[in-house]
Amino acid sequence: MCDCTSEDQAELAEYQQDYTAVRAAIRALVADGTAMYTLDTSQSRQSVTKLDLDKLIKWADRLKAAMQPLKDCCSGNGSGTTHIIPGY
Repeated sequence: MCDCTSEDQAELAEYQQDYTAVRAAIRALVADGTAMYTLDTSQSRQSVTKLDLDKLIKWADRLKAAMQPLKDCCSGNGSGTTHIIPGY
């Protein structure tokens, strides 16, 4: 059973903010042809270049994987709720 706490919601919001920032950096470096991008996450600011794309993609994948259990819990998908339909 999963009880979504306010801490879970805060952690999910932080992960989502970081994920959005990392995806924006990837888009800027790939699609927009930007040579250098300043990545501003909730913890730090750093400059990244196309040489960092592999690291950024792996980081985005890790963030996405970390978010999923929290999303499931807070949306009710991991709540352990069972719906029973009587079969008279």
